[in-house]
Amino acid sequence: MSTGAQHPGGDTIVALATPHGRSGLGVVRLSGPHALAIAGALFRPRNSQPVHAMPSFTARLGDIVDGDRTVDEALLLVMRAPRSYTREDVAEFSCHGSPVTLRRIEDLCVARGARRAGPGEFTRRAYVNGRMDLAQAEAVYESVPGWHEPLDGITRYADLPGNAKAYVERLERHIGVPVRIVSIGPARHQTLIR
Repeated sequence: MSTGAQHPGGDTIVALATPHGRSGLGVVRLSGPHALAIAGALFRPRNSQPVHAMPSFTARLGDIVDGDRTVDEALLLVMRAPRSYTREDVAEFSCHGSPVTLRRIEDLCVARGARRAGPGEFTRRAYVNGRMDLAQAEAVYESVPGWHEPLDGITRYADLPGNAKAYVERLERHIGVPVRIVSIGPARHQTLIR
């Protein structure tokens, strides 16, 4: 049960807290007044201690279930309000990183009353609930899209992928000075002069 944190909109949100794509581990995060109840409906701990009885900042190994079917083995971390990132009750499932499994876990949370979080919504709640000031919240929002194109063989700045050039230009705006030399690797021939 929450201990006085504000709940913008009064609802509980869920989202993947790790980058999308294949990985060994994925984290699905719930935050809001029903986070622990939703986690409790889906999680069967190995030690049989129910989620509602877990102290804050504890983790338990168990299974995420859909009825009688096991969806995945997971570690559940409980953080009770107000001592969490959002200052709300938070539950995080650390499980295998299959995108299909992670989406299934999110879907199960939604089916039990959570709403899919919008971009930056956990940080917005942290700001609204006084966990961070505006400057800290803005720093969290700064993100730069990556690029997947190989940089091997590039000898001119103009030939860099668009997102790579956008990243350099963003750095220039942020630090207030032009970037004239860009290194794309450890070898001397991987140094580009603008």
